[in-house]
Amino acid sequence: MKKENVTDLTVTRVQGGMIEFEQTGKYPDYLHFHSSYYRHSWKQACTSDHQEGALKMEGKPVYEYKLSDSHCNIRAILDDDSYSDWFIVDIDLVLQD
Repeated sequence: MKKENVTDLTVTRVQGGMIEFEQTGKYPDYLHFHSSYYRHSWKQACTSDHQEGALKMEGKPVYEYKLSDSHCNIRAILDDDSYSDWFIVDIDLVLQD
């Protein structure tokens, strides 16, 4: 079983960006996840204030998340396909022009 590595995960919600808005006509909204343990980052489109998803590496999920208004519940998927406990990770909000 691998180490539970949720505590090093950071979550940032990035809203805005004029270049993408000019090209698509949609206001961009993304979740950025970064893990120092895996030395990897993920970018997920944020379609709702309450959404669920999985973060994958090489096609295999390593984390599951549930987004709420002010935080993100995250759990690690362990090597034996069991799950860690849910951890609450605060979300940093970045607004861009």
